Amino acid sequence: MKPITAILIISFILPCGCALQRDVYSLEDRMTALEKRNLALEQRSAELDKYRSALKNQLQDFGKNRQSEEQKLRSNYAGLKATTDALDDKILQLQGKIDEVEYLVNQSSDAVKGSETKASEQVSYLSEDLKQVKERLSALESYLNMETGSSMASSDQQPAAKTSAEQQTAKTSAEKSTAKSLYEEAKRAFDSGDNDKARSQFEELLKKFPKSENADNAQFWIGEIYSREKWYEKAILEYQKVIENYPKGNKVPAALLKQGLAFRNIGDKPNARLILNELVKKYPNSNEGGIAKQKLTEF
Repeated sequence: MKPITAILIISFILPCGCALQRDVYSLEDRMTALEKRNLALEQRSAELDKYRSALKNQLQDFGKNRQSEEQKLRSNYAGLKATTDALDDKILQLQGKIDEVEYLVNQSSDAVKGSETKASEQVSYLSEDLKQVKERLSALESYLNMETGSSMASSDQQPAAKTSAEQQTAKTSAEKSTAKSLYEEAKRAFDSGDNDKARSQFEELLKKFPKSENADNAQFWIGEIYSREKWYEKAILEYQKVIENYPKGNKVPAALLKQGLAFRNIGDKPNARLILNELVKKYPNSNEGGIAKQKLTEF
């Protein structure tokens, strides 16, 4: 009985042992396959990381190149605008000189006409008295040629010169009054927010009266208008005109401050620092100099 039982037990265990061994082999195969798959996935992930890194570097390089090109274009644009504005200023100056010459020519013409009329009256008067002075004329001919002629010419010129001086004084007074009215009207438009009207009238003032007492203020407000409109490149050029054309004016510190802030607004921090440092150096005790010191700490 016992041998039979043993045989039965052995016959039952042997198949189970074979089954367990097959399962172990199957599991090992699956583990091997999973490891291979995991390795492949890791390789794929590494390749994707490299691709992402390369793409990120390309995007960064593209961004840097784009910023560099934009900066170059902005600089070229500012240079061209400065050249154009300088030419416009030259044209305005030449036009002013032409107007001045035309005025002087007209004044000279009026003076010449007056002299001709006066000379004609003198000729008529002398003709009437010619017979009476004929004898004396012969004796005094040399004297008249040297003394009387020059004396008469001098006496004739004095009234004309006086008249011209009076007219010039009257013209200057009228120009001052007109320039002041034009400036006040433009400033009211600026204060009310009418940029187009204010800019047009300030530019008209600078064109007609470039040396008026409010010319530097008008130029500064033009820069402020462009700054309001966030056209900072143009504002920088207009502030520069204040600095160059009116170096002794009271708007130079304000123009330097606003120019530095405009450079900062377009992202040009090196030029912004340069301008603000120049303001602090030249005008250390001014309100604008104090503001510039504070702004420099914010960079």
